[in-house]
Amino acid sequence: MSAAQNPIACNTGQQVPYLHANGMLAQSLPTTGQDLMNLTSVVAFAEALDRDDFDAAIRFVSDDCVYESPSGRIVGAAAIMDSYARNAAWARETFDRLEFKSHVEMRSPTEALIEYTDITEHKGVGHTYKCQQIVEIDGGGMICKITHHEVSGQAEALNAFFEKVGVKRPSKPEQR
Repeated sequence: MSAAQNPIACNTGQQVPYLHANGMLAQSLPTTGQDLMNLTSVVAFAEALDRDDFDAAIRFVSDDCVYESPSGRIVGAAAIMDSYARNAAWARETFDRLEFKSHVEMRSPTEALIEYTDITEHKGVGHTYKCQQIVEIDGGGMICKITHHEVSGQAEALNAFFEKVGVKRPSKPEQR
C-alpha cells in the first residue's frame, strides 16, 4: 500500500491525500495524530455504511450520539445503527439493484461532510440519489453528532423515481 493510500505511513505535518477503499479521494489534511485519527474514523464509518456493516460502523459512534434528520431526532449509537440498518434492508428488499458510495471531506479537525450516493435500479429504470451528512467528532475521535441534509432537488427526484416504478416508502422513512 502506498503512502497515498495509507496516511499513517506518512510523516507528521505533511499534506496527505487519503484514498477510500472504493478509490475516491477523501481529503488532504495535516497528519497530526488527532486529525489523522478523526479522518480515519469518519472514512471507516462511511465505508462500513456503504457495505451495510453496521457492527463496524457503530465502533465509530459515541453512545450518546445525536442524529438529526428531516424525519426527526434519534439519540444513541444503537438506535442510529438500527435506523441505518432498517433503511438499508428496506432498500435491498425493494430495489432490483442497489449500490452505496460515499465521499468524505474534512471541514475541520472535528467536522466532516459525508456525501452519500445511492445508485438504484428497479423495473429497468435507474436512479442516482445524493444526500449529505455533517458529522461532528468529539475529543476521543468518536462521532457525536450526525446531521442529515438533503441536496437540492434530490428528494423530489427520488419521489418521482419511486412513483415511476411503483415503490411506496415506509410510513416513516429513515434517512440514510
